[in-house]
Amino acid sequence: MPGMTMLEEVGETGLKILLFLYQRRAKFTDFKKDLGAGNEAVYRAVLILERHGLIIERREGKKRMFELSEKGKKVAEKMNEAEKILAEK
Repeated sequence: MPGMTMLEEVGETGLKILLFLYQRRAKFTDFKKDLGAGNEAVYRAVLILERHGLIIERREGKKRMFELSEKGKKVAEKMNEAEKILAEK
């Protein structure tokens, strides 16, 4: 989308997915269940994250598993560090 930053385009759901995948690989349904997001929001976020090279989809039989790319790991690591700093008292 013209004029939007990548963070704006990824949105809150996308950022949550990045942090979720920082902990472990996941299926599409894990995002919906554990993040409390709807199908459309998760689907849109996954497409954007894939387009920016932050996540990778791997097929395992009929399962679609998602994990962070190397670029995604770097971004999620920085986000995780920022969360820790903001949580400090």
